[in-house]
Amino acid sequence: MRYPVLVALLGLTLASCDESASPVSSELANRAIDCGVAVLDGQDTVFVLKATKWRGGARGAVSITYDAPWGTFEIDPLVTDAAAEQGIRMDMEFVSEVYQEARWQHLPEIYRYRLIPQGIRFFGHGHTHALHDTMTYEAAYESFSQNFDLMTSWGLRPRAYAYPGSAGRKVSTQTACRDAGFICARGAELNLNKAIIVPGEELAPENWFYLPSVVMGNASHRYLDRHEKLLPVLDRTVEKGGWVILMYHAIGIPSGWSYYPFEDFRQDIEAIAARDLWSANFDAAAVYTMEREALTLDILPGVHEPGDGLTTIRIKDGLADDLYDEPLTFEVIAYRTDVTVEIDERLIAGPGRRLLFEAIPTDLLVTVSTTRPQ
Repeated sequence: MRYPVLVALLGLTLASCDESASPVSSELANRAIDCGVAVLDGQDTVFVLKATKWRGGARGAVSITYDAPWGTFEIDPLVTDAAAEQGIRMDMEFVSEVYQEARWQHLPEIYRYRLIPQGIRFFGHGHTHALHDTMTYEAAYESFSQNFDLMTSWGLRPRAYAYPGSAGRKVSTQTACRDAGFICARGAELNLNKAIIVPGEELAPENWFYLPSVVMGNASHRYLDRHEKLLPVLDRTVEKGGWVILMYHAIGIPSGWSYYPFEDFRQDIEAIAARDLWSANFDAAAVYTMEREALTLDILPGVHEPGDGLTTIRIKDGLADDLYDEPLTFEVIAYRTDVTVEIDERLIAGPGRRLLFEAIPTDLLVTVSTTRPQ
């Protein structure tokens, strides 16, 4: 699993301090590529700047979603602590009606001050645990919006949603979920070959409001009820360069619906940590993917003096900054053997050498120095 270091950037200057080097021609052009830009000197590619598919340059991403109200079973802290010890992030359900009961009213504060700092976030799950496909648009919207508003008032920042019973196949249900303020929603997919999101060169899923997930537990022979069955899914996610969402119920609770053994869960998180996977919160993986798809990168003309070897690139996604604020990982890949690209006092030389940095893509300016050794 990748543990990327976040660099806080208002503007990142990638500039050369080597006075013995000569700059590359300032007559550089750019060619748009998926999620990036290729910087050209004539017909030759000097370097490429682009957003990596997943955070930290990981080969795939995995999100653990747990359909359970944390704190209502004694084993719940053991589950989240086990994940946190491995640096694994999780997301828990939030059915808002539950927290209006006097005995559970204290839990949202615990969520904010204990769980969220551990990397545990919360996804909307309806005001009641209802099958929203059985409702009209108006009734579904009322449930979604009440859920969204209460989560917001309790400081839980709702962005992602998961349909109880995966009952979100109707267009009217999905529309109500979107209109209530959520940006994506989880369904279920029993065909494991279809469960990996945005594999390969795909930039976005077919439907943000019915994302597939792999169902864990023993409630059906088609679910994955033990650790060994998950391993091929994780390996295929890495191989395909995609994102997989795992849906758990009743971890370590034999009497619960779709029981999944705690020891198998521990092995699952160890397997995730051992692979080249970004352990991503559900909403974080969604926002990362949306930002990456929306990116534009362009060379700004006339910013530098001719012949100084400096190129400034503007990076932006055009999305609402208060909602889409996940850091993207960017990589610079040098292609020319006779050119050195300097990044924040770190040098890379082509071909094929790369260096990573992270930034939130909010109208970011990046200045790159390209020089030839004399």
